[in-house]
Amino acid sequence: MGLLFRRSFRFMPGWRSRWLARGLRCARNSGAKLLALFALSTAVVPLAAQASEWQFAGGAKGENNAQLILFFDADSITRPTTQSVRFWVKGIRVINGHRYQDAHRNPLVEQAARSVAKGYAPGLLLLSPVRAQYPTIEAFREAVIDAIIWEIIANEASVSAASKFYFDIDCRGRRVRTLQGELYDESGNIRTSHRPLNKDYEFISPDSNVERWSMMLCSSK
Repeated sequence: MGLLFRRSFRFMPGWRSRWLARGLRCARNSGAKLLALFALSTAVVPLAAQASEWQFAGGAKGENNAQLILFFDADSITRPTTQSVRFWVKGIRVINGHRYQDAHRNPLVEQAARSVAKGYAPGLLLLSPVRAQYPTIEAFREAVIDAIIWEIIANEASVSAASKFYFDIDCRGRRVRTLQGELYDESGNIRTSHRPLNKDYEFISPDSNVERWSMMLCSSK
């Protein structure tokens, strides 16, 4: 299960339009407020102090092809050696995120507006290969707003995780292994737990979520 789940960790360029349109109409329609604040910011800042603990990390498919939004825990990052990094990644079911959006639209817009006004953008979106997926500044601005809103949701205790996995990346060798994995039911209770999942490292595949994470976290000291 762990290996299957990890192999599905690929950044999906179409995730925004497919998954977030329904839940974020309010943010874009009240829109001008968020986009105007973004336009006033002269720079965007990755992994800034005002960022959430759980930060946007892409999208994936979980059990039964359920669509997940992924987040890494900035507070749990450790560096056992100068060339390795360990961190937790959790997945939230998109359907659960949409439920929270429907019930908390105005507070979400207000919180996102504050982050945008400070010039914050999730670090993943600032990576060159990810940034290149948004051909216009307008598309990039909307992606930033969407990701910020998802980060707010990810840091809400009432929104339960579908999964949590603990990764170890060998930065020099461009390899990864999964040290621990947990799957949760709809109520947030642990359904299965595995430790360790993979004792041996495997090479990081190109254009995968893990490759994006290594680009962010291996270069951050």
